[in-house]
Amino acid sequence: MKQFIVLFLFVFVLASSKAGIISVPFNKIQNNASVSSFQQFMSTVTVQTFIELTPSKVQELTGYKMKFLEKAYFKLAQKKVKKQLRKGTIKQTDAVYEQFAKSENFNWGTFALCALLGPIGILIVYLSNYDDREVARRSAWRGLLTWAGIVAMVAYLLSV
Repeated sequence: MKQFIVLFLFVFVLASSKAGIISVPFNKIQNNASVSSFQQFMSTVTVQTFIELTPSKVQELTGYKMKFLEKAYFKLAQKKVKKQLRKGTIKQTDAVYEQFAKSENFNWGTFALCALLGPIGILIVYLSNYDDREVARRSAWRGLLTWAGIVAMVAYLLSV
């Protein structure tokens, strides 16, 4: 019985892991009037303005008060935009909302490749040429972690 509890907890933690995923929760906001004004505001904000914003300034401009987790996501999004600005992948005059709508934080192909092939999949991903290498490699490492979890679970079940 103890072994099944450990296995269940392991699978639960593996399935519910959201490590490294950054998203701005626009669709989780509950007040629809505030949502539309917030989204309209964010669609017109440039990168430079977005970097200088604070949650209190957003509340003043839109009338929407962010919750704690939304503030945390907002700060993470600002860090991501600053990093992209430093790399030169976006310009200061670009619209932030369009950048997040276009950006994809996960590559299912490289994830599946590494989840099935393990370390060989990582090697294939690093030798291949992808449009967004950072996203592809991050997804590949997540696939490798999934592969390692499956291998560890199977090894544990076979040893029992």
